[in-house]
Amino acid sequence: MVDLFYPETLNDALLAIFCWTLLWGLLNLIFVYVPRLLLENNKYYIKLRQTGEDWVLADRLSSCVHATIMVIVVFASAINDGIGESKDDLVDRRSPTLYAALPMSLGYFIPGSIMVIKLIPVIGWKVALIDLVHHFAACFAESVMLYGKIVPDLCRLFLLTEITTPIVHIRWILMRFEGKAFFMTIVDALLVLGFVIFRDLAFFVIIGLVIYIEPARFMERSVLVFWTTIILEIVTGILNFYWTSIIFSKCLAKYIHKPKKHHVLVEITSENNQTANP
Repeated sequence: MVDLFYPETLNDALLAIFCWTLLWGLLNLIFVYVPRLLLENNKYYIKLRQTGEDWVLADRLSSCVHATIMVIVVFASAINDGIGESKDDLVDRRSPTLYAALPMSLGYFIPGSIMVIKLIPVIGWKVALIDLVHHFAACFAESVMLYGKIVPDLCRLFLLTEITTPIVHIRWILMRFEGKAFFMTIVDALLVLGFVIFRDLAFFVIIGLVIYIEPARFMERSVLVFWTTIILEIVTGILNFYWTSIIFSKCLAKYIHKPKKHHVLVEITSENNQTANP
């Protein structure tokens, strides 16, 4: 019997990842077909099925589950395994809790990437490419950091960015199902704050932590982990700042540039008068 959380050999690790891949794939299918039964007559869900976005909904629900689990793991690892208190302690430490979650997380990225490729006709190749780059970068970095068994605190900071993922998907669901304006306003505010704090500011915290540890000390322990951290932070930093700009434009623009009802009424009245009196 293979341990799905603490595989001892490479073959056991690959088998554990394969088992988690099957489980995540099964969850994706559940999120596709269960809503079809429960929301069969829902006009908003019918529209999703017509546009092919029912599979997007399944992908987003699965992503919510994964992100929520990883955020819980981050806090659990900090409590169970402790936090580094010195430069040497920050580098030469192990986190059994994070290590146990790695096969599960890697198993998620495989069916997740397959879903993204399947959804290219719906979401477009640009969005799909960004998602695939994000998946590959996260998958590779988690593997290097945790199987290398060093810098767990850096890995926690990377994973903590997932705290914004469920908010992104909840906003998408509210938009598709025409959620109330009050809830949309709350979600928009949480999304903007979440990205600024847990993604944009976290970028500078991670870079600062790498500088504090000292690159020479870091590379002495593992050149691969050091350059993986730097490259991952550059890639995710660019993506996060890009996503933040989009979020600001989508979430804040509608509140900043709200059209005045009086002007809209005048335009409509003018059009009606022109139609009546050509």
